[in-house]
Amino acid sequence: MNGRFMTAVSRPITFLVCTLAFTLLFPLVAVTFRAIRKVERSVAEIMDTIKFDGLTRVLSRSYFFELMRRANENGYVFLIDADYFKSINDTYGHSAGDAALVELANSIGVVVGTLGHVGRVGGEEFGVFLPGVSRCAAQRLAEDIRARVESHPAFVDGKRVSLTVSIGAAPYLVAEPARTAMASADKNLFRAKEWGRNMVVFDVELSEQHFPRQKCGVMH
Repeated sequence: MNGRFMTAVSRPITFLVCTLAFTLLFPLVAVTFRAIRKVERSVAEIMDTIKFDGLTRVLSRSYFFELMRRANENGYVFLIDADYFKSINDTYGHSAGDAALVELANSIGVVVGTLGHVGRVGGEEFGVFLPGVSRCAAQRLAEDIRARVESHPAFVDGKRVSLTVSIGAAPYLVAEPARTAMASADKNLFRAKEWGRNMVVFDVELSEQHFPRQKCGVMH
């Protein structure tokens, strides 16, 4: 009898304790989950800042070079520079310059697609890394980028801002540091600027040393 009485008494006490515990702990658990979600959002925002350029939304300089360093197959790298970019800022204002950079990034990204990676590596300079791409494919892509940029101007307040780019290209070799390919591409970019702009220049000798000669539809 006495045992049954104690059991009957302890049940409501246990229920009361559980109810109180839930009432006290639930807000704490909810706050903890909200804090965790806030931290996760903050981490995602930080990672987004690390990986992507804030204006153009292509890869950031550091992340672009990190992808190059981690590559495990040969390919090609482009350095793409907007022609006469200072005159765009001076003539139309910095908002036009920003619009031009966004349009350039979009044009490059559309052409490259899933074949490679696009990054903003300088003020008006973009990089393209194409792992596993042949010389002919790289030459076609470079020319397609040049042609698309030329045919897709930026528009600011109804004003048409014409765009062209100079492109320096070079082979990327896994056995060599990424800076070697970038230096060669930069040298060819300088040649493109020097020879008239709005053109593609490949490091032909270096390309033929490591990639078989092929008949390509477009030669520069």
